[in-house]
Amino acid sequence: MYTKPYLDVEKQVELLQTRGLVFGDKKLAQNILSSINYYRFTGYDKPFIAIAQRYKIKGNILESYIHHISVVRNMCAHHTRLWDRTFYGLRPLNHWHQTDLTKADTRRLFYTLLLVYRLTQHLPCACFDRLAWKDNLIKRLQDFQALPNCSPFYIMGIPPNGLSTEWWV
Repeated sequence: MYTKPYLDVEKQVELLQTRGLVFGDKKLAQNILSSINYYRFTGYDKPFIAIAQRYKIKGNILESYIHHISVVRNMCAHHTRLWDRTFYGLRPLNHWHQTDLTKADTRRLFYTLLLVYRLTQHLPCACFDRLAWKDNLIKRLQDFQALPNCSPFYIMGIPPNGLSTEWWV
């Protein structure tokens, strides 16, 4: 005997949204669910939801972070200059950070670097030395030469005390 009530495809999409799944196109999501079955699909999203829970954030926020990092990764792969790039749509990191991040510009590279550092803090394995990564990054930023009539730290969105320890806790 089945104990779960019947849900039509529209209700299934709504249920997935309440669980943190983001759909760019609801009609497409409904078409996919009508062809593969809700219960078969939810088996695929459980690992993603579990990962979001590990990070103590909602699935749609984690999805936006992963999307942002993939965009940055693709820019690096194609040798695109990053240090003066303006990014859009990155969600605030305040839920992870004790420091007041309202002083940091979410559209600049510094915020992306903080995001990567925050995500690495939750990696389950010891295969990544995040403290060495952070120390190496800060050293490289400190060595960054100033350009004439331009502050690279300002352009990267690094606040005046951005390389201090309080930002990297």
